[in-house]
Amino acid sequence: MPFTDHANRSLLASVTFLSLATSSPVSANEDGLSSGRDILAWGITTSASVQLIPAEDHPADILFVNRLTHGNALEMVFALEIDGLVVEVEVSNGIGEQPDLLFVTPPMGFVAIPSRIEVHEGETGRIAIMHALLS
Repeated sequence: MPFTDHANRSLLASVTFLSLATSSPVSANEDGLSSGRDILAWGITTSASVQLIPAEDHPADILFVNRLTHGNALEMVFALEIDGLVVEVEVSNGIGEQPDLLFVTPPMGFVAIPSRIEVHEGETGRIAIMHALLS
């Protein structure tokens, strides 16, 4: 998506800076998604983040800590990884105080429960990554 105004270019720079500052080394796959990290954070004065974390009774959880960052609409698609489990994540950042949406697509053999959540500013949301029941 092209960034045509100064605010969006600044926001992209802050997302890039914070994601590199708070994550492990990153590599891009053939789909253009970045993998090799377990967290992505964005924002300057406050930061929001999405993290893939190990869970006790299932493979992993996606934890979304939503904080008001810039107030601009922003769409992000990226991949998070822990212990070889790569999960595709899409964040639709709402304008101002509008809630943000988090969509998760796990790899084959896994399911996300739920696969989509709405998280209000100042709140935290969680999606469980479970083994798919195969017959």
